[in-house]
Amino acid sequence: METSLPISFKHLLLPDRFAAPTPVQDLYPKRVRDLNFSDVEKMYLQQGIKEFNTVQTQVFDKVYESRDSVFIGAPSGCGLL
Repeated sequence: METSLPISFKHLLLPDRFAAPTPVQDLYPKRVRDLNFSDVEKMYLQQGIKEFNTVQTQVFDKVYESRDSVFIGAPSGCGLL
């Protein structure tokens, strides 16, 4: 026997249908050697990556210090190298 349970949507918050993009800031690229995490620095340097691109630089500190799940998207070919 199935039981129906009423659910209130009174305090439901929905995301904007098309959220505004975050403007890309004019920042100096974050250098891999500034991570202060030798194993990670070694991994990037072995792949020839010495600094992060514009988007990575802008979001790195916030994401690195967070335990939250995140999605960071930038269209391919957007010119952010």
